[in-house]
Amino acid sequence: MAQIYKTKSNNVVDEICYQFYGERSDALDAVFKSNPTLSSYGTHLPAELTLILPDLPEAQTEETQQLFN
Repeated sequence: MAQIYKTKSNNVVDEICYQFYGERSDALDAVFKSNPTLSSYGTHLPAELTLILPDLPEAQTEETQQLFN
């Protein structure tokens, strides 16, 4: 279920994504898609802006295969 986040003065989207999603490379894109007007605010966000932080699909892990014994 998506979460709602209220920004604090001078929040940065990258930091918000890292705080909620960790080092997920798909988080930033997902947040911008869920908040279409977000890019109009520039790098530092105003206080009390409501953001939707969407659920991300489970991270896929790559299976390692051993080629030689």
